[in-house]
Amino acid sequence: MLASYLDELRFRIFSDPQSMMTEFDGGALDVAIQPTLIDWVRTQNEGKAQALINQNSGNYMGAAFNTTQPPTNNKLVRQALQFALDRQRTVTTLWQGVERPLTLLWYSTSPAYDANKDATYAFDLDKARALLAQSGASDVALDFNYPATLPDFGRVGQIWQADLDKIGVKLTLKPTDPVALTTAMQRQQYNGVATGTGFYGQLHGGVVWTSPYFGPVNNYSGFKDDKYTQLTLAVYTEADPSKRRPVYDAWNDYILDQTPSTAIATQLPRAVAAPNVRGTVYSIGGNYLDVTGAWLA
Repeated sequence: MLASYLDELRFRIFSDPQSMMTEFDGGALDVAIQPTLIDWVRTQNEGKAQALINQNSGNYMGAAFNTTQPPTNNKLVRQALQFALDRQRTVTTLWQGVERPLTLLWYSTSPAYDANKDATYAFDLDKARALLAQSGASDVALDFNYPATLPDFGRVGQIWQADLDKIGVKLTLKPTDPVALTTAMQRQQYNGVATGTGFYGQLHGGVVWTSPYFGPVNNYSGFKDDKYTQLTLAVYTEADPSKRRPVYDAWNDYILDQTPSTAIATQLPRAVAAPNVRGTVYSIGGNYLDVTGAWLA
C-alpha cells in the first residue's frame, strides 16, 4: 500500500530553486524541499499550502577562511572580517527573522552553547578597520565563494561586500558549482572565504571533531595547530558532565580568537507541501525530510 502512495507523489531534482517553486505553485509538484526563504514565507503567508520547518536541526551557514594563503592567513584580518559581518541585519532583512545569527556553530540546545561568546563579533566597522590597520595588510582583496544553487548565500555576500567596501576591502562574489566548490574547499584551493552548510550544532560538543568547518584534522580552512587538536579532543572525550563547561569554554575561546572558520546564521531545514500531503516528518537528526511514510489525503 505504501508503494502505491509513493507512486502518486511527484518528485524531481532541481538545481534552480526558482524553477522548483514555479513547478510547485503550478501544481506539478507535491513537495518542494529547501525553497528560498522568501518563497517559504510567501507560502506561509498565503496559507494555500503547508509551510514546514525544523526549528532545531543544528544546521548553520558556515564560512571557512583560507588560512594557507594571504590575506586570510593573517588572524587579525580574519578577526576584522568577522567584525565587518552584520549578522543581525542579514537575518532580519534577508531571512525575515526566521533564522537567527550565529558565530559559533552551537544552537541553544547544545551543552556547548554560550550566548555571550556567540555574540563576540557583534557588527563593528570601527573595530574591523582598526584590526586591519594593526594587521599590516594593505589593498585587501578576496573572494566570497558560495554554492551557485543557494542564492540566499549570495545575498549574504552582497551585504558583507557593501560593508567591507566602507573599510577599503574588496570582496568579489563567486557563485560556484557545489561539487567544484566542495572540492576546492577540501583542498584549500580558493581565495578568501568559502561558504556552505554545516550540521549538528544542536548536539554534544564532540561533533566538532569531524566537522569540516571546525574539526582539527581535515578542515576547509587548512588550519592546523597542536593546541587546537588537544582542545577539540578534550571536548570529544570528556565524559563527566560537571567538567564539560570549562572544556567547552576553552574550545570556544580559542576558536573565537583564531577564527579559522565561523558560523553566520542558522539554516533551518524547510519545505512546502500541497495541502493533501500527509506523513512527512524530519529525520531524527533533523536535517532531512523523510517522505518514506508520505501519502496523499
